[in-house]
Amino acid sequence: MTAIFQFLLFVFVAITVFVGLALYRIYRQLHDATHRFRERPQQREAKVGDNVIIDRRTPEETNKKIIPENEGEYVDFKEE
Repeated sequence: MTAIFQFLLFVFVAITVFVGLALYRIYRQLHDATHRFRERPQQREAKVGDNVIIDRRTPEETNKKIIPENEGEYVDFKEE
């Protein structure tokens, strides 16, 4: 009688481990896919005539100000 219970316990543990490993593998695949999608470089492409321009800068680099804050937008105009 105990042999039957031991066998059933072994089968239950084996099935539990198998299902757990399968769920973990699915989780890792989803996690890796979302990580790769987030890490992939954003590419912007524009066509000018026959030339193709590909911008491989990150969004932070793209939005970076070129003119420093201490430089004003007004220019002193002097008529001569």
